[in-house]
Amino acid sequence: MTIGLFEVDPETHSLGREYNEEIGQNERFRGMFIIYRSRPVGFIPGEDLNVRDAIVFERYFQ
Repeated sequence: MTIGLFEVDPETHSLGREYNEEIGQNERFRGMFIIYRSRPVGFIPGEDLNVRDAIVFERYFQ
């Protein structure tokens, strides 16, 4: 998974340019995850339940 940070237009919710792109300091964050979907976990937006119990492997790359 690769994650980039972008500006968002508050009215149209469309993506703008990448954060810090104009000064050449934009970053991308990379990681690899294995999710065990057979494990029952709860999900309520904005609350930290036991979702991390479903992640059986995670690795972050520089």
